[in-house]
Amino acid sequence: MVPFFRSLHIHRIVPFAALFLTTFVFYLLTSAPDLVLVDSSFFALVSAKGGIAHPPGFPLYLLLGKVFAALPFASPARMVTVMSCFFGAAASACIYGIASVTIGIIDKRDEYAAHKIWPAVFAAVAFATSRNLWTWSGVQEVYTLNIFLICASWLAALKAYAIFSRWVDPAQSRSRDVAGYNATIPKPFWCWVIACCVFSCLGLANHHATTLLIFPCLMLILLVASPRLLLNTRLLLIFGVCLAGSLSLYLYLFIASHNDPSINWGGIHNFNLLARHITGGQYHDILKGAGRRGKVIADFWQLLCRGCGIPALIAIIGGLGFGIKYVKGWRNRTLALGVPALLIGLNFLLSTLYVVGPEDRMAYDLPATAAWCVLSGIGVRVISRLLSLMQAKIALAVLIAASITLNVAMNNFYCNLSRETTARTLVKECLDPLPRNAVVITAEWDLYAPYLYLRHVEGYRTDLFVIDVLMMRRFWYMDYLRNHFAELLPTWQPEFGAFAREVSRFDLGKPFDRRNMQALYDRCMLKLVSAGKQRGGAYADWACLHLPQELSWMRRAPARPQGLLLKFSTSPTINVLMPKEAENLKYIRSKLTNAVLRGDRSLQYERHDPYRKVWIYYQNAVESSLLGILQQEGHKRFRKVAADYENWYPDIATAMRAVERNYRRNDPNNLH
Repeated sequence: MVPFFRSLHIHRIVPFAALFLTTFVFYLLTSAPDLVLVDSSFFALVSAKGGIAHPPGFPLYLLLGKVFAALPFASPARMVTVMSCFFGAAASACIYGIASVTIGIIDKRDEYAAHKIWPAVFAAVAFATSRNLWTWSGVQEVYTLNIFLICASWLAALKAYAIFSRWVDPAQSRSRDVAGYNATIPKPFWCWVIACCVFSCLGLANHHATTLLIFPCLMLILLVASPRLLLNTRLLLIFGVCLAGSLSLYLYLFIASHNDPSINWGGIHNFNLLARHITGGQYHDILKGAGRRGKVIADFWQLLCRGCGIPALIAIIGGLGFGIKYVKGWRNRTLALGVPALLIGLNFLLSTLYVVGPEDRMAYDLPATAAWCVLSGIGVRVISRLLSLMQAKIALAVLIAASITLNVAMNNFYCNLSRETTARTLVKECLDPLPRNAVVITAEWDLYAPYLYLRHVEGYRTDLFVIDVLMMRRFWYMDYLRNHFAELLPTWQPEFGAFAREVSRFDLGKPFDRRNMQALYDRCMLKLVSAGKQRGGAYADWACLHLPQELSWMRRAPARPQGLLLKFSTSPTINVLMPKEAENLKYIRSKLTNAVLRGDRSLQYERHDPYRKVWIYYQNAVESSLLGILQQEGHKRFRKVAADYENWYPDIATAMRAVERNYRRNDPNNLH
């Protein structure tokens, strides 16, 4: 291993370390201080308390998350965010390494020479401040770990290629005896090959859908080095061992499912369920297809051209215009231009053929963002060669400063989450006023996921029975309800048992009667509402009103607004919504455009779609409260309360117009 460490050139890693530390601090300062909407709260939960995450399970992330969540420096949620910051910074540092090594290969000189460091710094800066990486480096998510593994494997492959190309003339490599490679190839080459295999295979134990994109690129680098390496038994053995070791991490899900976890997504207790979880079998009926493909294509290229910054775009267009002439030889052109272009092309196919939900879709484009920034660094190097030494220094300084300034200015609105408190505030404002033993029915993951974390990690409102109706389609969630809400079940039987048996048939792909399942569900939910009324009351959130399968039973259970929820009650009284956290509401409103609030979501930044959902909570609560006052107490009281709301609720004038329109339509119960 000594030759390997000598090949690292410790004194030349200073730029790498400086970029990592600077980016890490930058991400820490702009990251979310607490829970975040969508899946972040759930990842914080399974990291802190154990359990299984949603498909494909992410065993590597869960194991690393347990380590970070156990650190005593801050809350588990904050420490899991720190983990995202760490790997996001490491990924941007890897981009520096990829760009510098690539430039060194095509220049046939030392890749750490000063005139080559700064183009690589530009690539790393563009990536670190890009909208895509910055967004995911400030929340509790799996994507920064994944892009780090992809970039690290790419860097290791390039380092192995650089050593191999210096050891043997590529033009004569065909005459070499492949069997003799093992004894004569320098040891650092095999060390970097091992690193490449370890990083790339570990990605399969995290987010395999995007990690698979790097394997064709690594194979292309291998082919450029020497096609005969594909037959090298040592290399194949190394890859096989790394692949087997990485995939074996999924066996951890069996351990996690048997430790009384806070949530046991997938109910994994045999290999069939494990395979189904890894492949995302339960999502086969909800994947979205070609309906959004046009927008996905536009967003993909916009995320590269604008999200990575105009300086990076200028560097690619201007630099690569001369790049074909500057980069000599097909091998160098393949490494410098072909590998990044292949990664962008593969990522484009994945994004357009496998269209995921709007909150996570841009994360699938992170490999393309990394390749785009590498191309920008190579483009900057091409431009610098056309200038004198002094002109090149000035141009590089201007480009790096412009990239930092423009990217931070453009992406700060989307990516700076240092004031983010929406998730915790929403949960507390919905649930704090409720009496003990109340039943709360929700269809909004942005409410339920933060509540799960607060309940299981911080012990918040464990006296409530909060149930997610969307997860009631899964057999393992019925087990969760049995384990954690045992005292509620006696008053919920036999309807709960009958529906749970039908859910198991549906969720495991067995024959089932859809109409019978809906009828069983209606009876189950009506019995749940009745059981809740006998305790502390039964409530539902506004998201339930937007789902047809919920309306079929909610129409038979009268509900009236109370706070930010609906209370199942026959009383005609509507409890007026009291002032909430004004700053948080203003923060949520600042993330939305007027066009989005009017219903035009084509202008919505998709990562901010959860804010739109949260805003609807407040919008529905305010409008229903004002409508009830208008119906029961008249215009004078209506105007007075609206004036009070104006101090803390943005767009109260719009809400008043909507209420008056509903009132004129003579639909006093305009809730459904």
